[in-house]
Amino acid sequence: MRTKKEHPELEKLKHLSPKKRVQYIFDYYKFPILAVIVVIVLTVSIIQTVVSHKEVAFNAVLLNAGGTAVTSNDARFASDFAEAAGIDTNAYSVYVDCSNVLNLQAETQYDLAVRAKISALFAAKEIDILGADPEAFDDYARNGAFMDLRTSITSIRKHSGSLMKRPRWKKLLSRLIVPA
Repeated sequence: MRTKKEHPELEKLKHLSPKKRVQYIFDYYKFPILAVIVVIVLTVSIIQTVVSHKEVAFNAVLLNAGGTAVTSNDARFASDFAEAAGIDTNAYSVYVDCSNVLNLQAETQYDLAVRAKISALFAAKEIDILGADPEAFDDYARNGAFMDLRTSITSIRKHSGSLMKRPRWKKLLSRLIVPA
């Protein structure tokens, strides 16, 4: 076993001034220190994300609803909807996205990106409501993006019991479904 006298590093540090001690430690151990800091930051970030995650109760995309002129009101729209639908915002998230603008007359790269974003949200079944101006609505309808509500309302009434068991839909559907 080593004794104190056999640790030349400790002897060097003992005779250095505090400022030089810090400089010595940083010069020799900066990468392990930085690695530990990065691991701590990542761990705290992951824990914070997991603890504060809320299930999305409602996600609406309003296409051609004003773009950046309206996006400052997204949070207000979401909170107003949550209040009207009776959604507890402490337990669930509500999103209303008004930032998407689609120009069907002269499509640009931005328009293709908006289409890709909306297609991805459709494919992931993340959109609860897609609101659009008549031109954009007709374009999506021609491409078969929507379902016929006449058949789905009947289906929702038939299956409302199983949907009502999901907290995400319980309050909202109770206000929308009128018994037949």
